[in-house]
Amino acid sequence: MSLTLSTSDAKGETHDVMFEGHSVNNFYREGWRPSMLKVGDKIKVRFNPRKDGVDGGFVNGFVTAEGKEIAFRAPGQPLPVPPEATAAPAK
Repeated sequence: MSLTLSTSDAKGETHDVMFEGHSVNNFYREGWRPSMLKVGDKIKVRFNPRKDGVDGGFVNGFVTAEGKEIAFRAPGQPLPVPPEATAAPAK
């Protein structure tokens, strides 16, 4: 699954940030449904950053605009606390 977020910096300039993630099937098993995210929704994304330092990374969880969390964790481990980050609209 891929995710593109349109983000704004402190100057108000926007740019797209590309993310990749688990398969659609894995997201579905964690509770994600296609109707949960719509263009323009503000979401929080938890991800592992890219090794080359470029914006983006590998999504391992997100919180929808309604507050539903979809997250991956090691078996038997609690869900990690979502990051305090600036939300960006889904694209």
